[in-house]
Amino acid sequence: MQIKIILSVMVLFSLVFLAPSDVFANDGNDILEIASLEHDVRQGQYNSLVQVDSDTYALAYEGKDKDGFISTFTISSDGSSIVEVENLEHDTDVGQYNSLVQVDSDTYALAYAGTNDDGFISTFTIDSEGVITPIQIQNHANTDTVDDVANVEHDMVHGQYNSLVQINSNTIALAYAGTNDDGFISTFTISSSGVITPIQIQNHANTSEEDDVANVEHDRHRGIHNSLVQVDSDTYALAYEGLDRDGFISTFTISSSGVITPIQIQNHANTSEEDDVANVEHDEDRASYNSLVHVVSDTYALAYTSHGEDGFISTFTIDSNGNIAAVKTQSEGNNLEHDETKGIHNSLVQVDSDTIALAYTGFDANGFISTFTISSDGSSIVEVENLEHDTDVGQYNSLVQVDSDTYAL
Repeated sequence: MQIKIILSVMVLFSLVFLAPSDVFANDGNDILEIASLEHDVRQGQYNSLVQVDSDTYALAYEGKDKDGFISTFTISSDGSSIVEVENLEHDTDVGQYNSLVQVDSDTYALAYAGTNDDGFISTFTIDSEGVITPIQIQNHANTDTVDDVANVEHDMVHGQYNSLVQINSNTIALAYAGTNDDGFISTFTISSSGVITPIQIQNHANTSEEDDVANVEHDRHRGIHNSLVQVDSDTYALAYEGLDRDGFISTFTISSSGVITPIQIQNHANTSEEDDVANVEHDEDRASYNSLVHVVSDTYALAYTSHGEDGFISTFTIDSNGNIAAVKTQSEGNNLEHDETKGIHNSLVQVDSDTIALAYTGFDANGFISTFTISSDGSSIVEVENLEHDTDVGQYNSLVQVDSDTYAL
């Protein structure tokens, strides 16, 4: 299988042209660099890239002065053309730890850390041409909408390491680090017109609902470097860095109305279930820069950083009831250390039923793409190929699929 990578690259203070790289073939699988666009000459950190339609993509990132931006691009199916369509500065103060998701056909929600590292949710519409229309955002100074509405400040203390997932066409769930870097899960409804209604959040001071319910503090020690994924219609799994920087996997059910029920979590002090089961501690040393993806059936793969900032791949099974079992993990002593120098800023995507691709920051902060095959039961992890696509800097990665064998970074 041939993997084509389109690189959307921003390198601070320098203009870089990336020519097609040499291909290091391994087992017949090729990674080919196709095209590169420097979309911001000042800064481009905390990236979150999503597909809008077959050739349109939206990117949330931190730009100049740490401000928050949304840009849209068209990318051809063969990756040969990358064209920026529009750019919106949605927050003129801070826009870090971005997580952008599609809510319905043209509505998008963004979780990020804004002023004073507080947690915010904003909404936009993005049409098939890449035109961005703000709905609820922090900075309405550059819009002429009469009925502008501010975004929702869901946590007035802290809102970092965001990982946002769509529950259904009008509900989203957010894993993030709140007060004291503790781990929290919050939920919101987003209407088709982009109106945000908190369901379970930390800060209900800005709402008037009488039946407000607090969010779930799933870990009272630490909950950073979050990666939240859907397991089935109402079950969700979270990989994160917890107590002593160790690696944990937790599970929850989240109903279509946004009600959160812990299954296997670290902190069951806020639950009354008699059969509470602790989450899985898969690495007792460190687990930063987590990126968790579904492989096939009930098998999941996790890319993360452990001791010495080395790069690792682990596998787990997670069933529809939220039961977690370690397969190839550091705690079992059998996971894959794919980079013995560095493996941070991970972004992992599924290529097919037994192949995954990983964008990460490796040696000298350079940018790398690796591919791996994973057996259906997670018992085998084999690295196939590795491409050093940027010999200067390759950080804050966000990798998405364009078509059957083309990916954008």
